[in-house]
Amino acid sequence: MKNNKRANFLIKRFHGIEDVLDEYKESQVNRFGNIAFITLLSYLVLSTFIAYLIYLISLKWAFIFIITSNTLLWFISLCVGAWFVRLKQLDQLGVQSDDLPSVKQRYLKRAWGAGIGLGIGIYALNIILDVITGARPFYASIGNVSYIITALFVGVVFGGCTYYWYLRKLK
Repeated sequence: MKNNKRANFLIKRFHGIEDVLDEYKESQVNRFGNIAFITLLSYLVLSTFIAYLIYLISLKWAFIFIITSNTLLWFISLCVGAWFVRLKQLDQLGVQSDDLPSVKQRYLKRAWGAGIGLGIGIYALNIILDVITGARPFYASIGNVSYIITALFVGVVFGGCTYYWYLRKLK
């Protein structure tokens, strides 16, 4: 029973479902999961075979192929998953009109947190990449104004998009 609660929590969190996970929502999520599993397994077999064929020609191009195809698949999977959840209205949240301001305030805090987290992550990754590649020393990377501006811009845009996405979930 405890594992089922944990699994339901993870499923709801992953798909952005804040309401009760009833039988309909659970069956739709399971249906999508089965389709995604079959698709990803097929992709894994096919991409491994293609990467092996490319490896016979060049290791560098096989590596580039794997990274590019996995990145594309990751992005496509996220987009299709979000589209499916939105299409089936699994993330819709019914809120009473008197509770609406507090829910919007909670969503605003979440969106700010997500934006700040992503901005800090982008900033840290830029610094780490500079140090690893040897492009700049650590102290020069920390004070790089373009990294700070990029992190702020990405954080604000992502936070705004996240807040908009949260507001679309309200009925």
